Amino acid sequence: MNLEGSLLKQDTSYLTTNFRTSFPFHLTSANTFELYWRYQGSSVISRSKADESSFQDFRKSLYGVGYTRNTLDYELNPSSGIYLETNSSLGNKLKESARSLHLETEFQLSFYQPLFGSFVLKHSLYSAYMKS
Repeated sequence: MNLEGSLLKQDTSYLTTNFRTSFPFHLTSANTFELYWRYQGSSVISRSKADESSFQDFRKSLYGVGYTRNTLDYELNPSSGIYLETNSSLGNKLKESARSLHLETEFQLSFYQPLFGSFVLKHSLYSAYMKS
């Protein structure tokens, strides 16, 4: 079981809280499947007339699944291998007492290829989709 959390205070404008708990299942040494729950909330700390329309409080509670494949030869400074991570989650988003269905999907792929000596070429792709 993994637990993660963070608290972000941006100036005096808003406060964002993140919490994530996951249950990883190691299928092989290179493949991992996980089930997770993620909470994100943001609250406006100080309001002014100019900011009322641009900043709003919101809360998200998402349930998701993830898959990771890691065949890198060295985690900190890889010279060959593939790293693939994909996550998809679905849940509720509450914004100004309006509840809506919220979907988030992320995809990350990195490929490391040795060239010559200690030179390595990294190809990388990151994509995400969010819909409320």
